[in-house]
Amino acid sequence: MPFGMPAIGDDDFDVVKRWIDAGSPVMPHAPLAPEVQKTIMHWEQFFNGTSNKQRLFACYAFEHLYLANIWFEPRGPMQYFKLVS
Repeated sequence: MPFGMPAIGDDDFDVVKRWIDAGSPVMPHAPLAPEVQKTIMHWEQFFNGTSNKQRLFACYAFEHLYLANIWFEPRGPMQYFKLVS
């Protein structure tokens, strides 16, 4: 626990302990809609482009947006993405 903060209760501790004992399962992400996959591929191709314009923009965008969440137009459930290098 963070310094100066109260410990979690026994019930909450048991929930975490059971989760760890079960192998720390994580629910898989739902597959992306085909429209979203197409949009992501378009942007990935642009960010990984070889022209000077694409390389300059990719560098600028990464330096200024790498901590931001990226959201595409709504096409189903809200989904946010992050830039990674």
